[in-house]
Amino acid sequence: MGKERLADSEESVLAAVAALGEDAYGLAIYNKLFEFEDDPNQGSMYVTLDRLERKGYLVSRYTLPLPERGGLPKKLYRMKPEGAAALKESFDKSKRKIKAVPKSFWSFVKWPIRFPIYSKDPGGKGNH
Repeated sequence: MGKERLADSEESVLAAVAALGEDAYGLAIYNKLFEFEDDPNQGSMYVTLDRLERKGYLVSRYTLPLPERGGLPKKLYRMKPEGAAALKESFDKSKRKIKAVPKSFWSFVKWPIRFPIYSKDPGGKGNH
């Protein structure tokens, strides 16, 4: 595996799987994503889970059929060491970026940021 950057959705899904431990299955992962995102998309989450398996960051297995699920099994996900390393690297990069911005910046910036309007006429005497 090369050192490719995790997409935000991949980082969120890996964090959810890590947080859930042995209970990491589709609906639980989706519910955990609400702690990280405003409006997670369940379909995108499953696409991301598949992609993370193909990348070698996650592994999955099915449980035995469960009566409470109408005899259907659950698909459980587990983090592989490669996934844990990618998640740690992604978190470390975020921490370095946060540290790079001085705390004074956040009190200095007024939200929303307004940009000055410049005239296209360098003399400022254009027809408006």
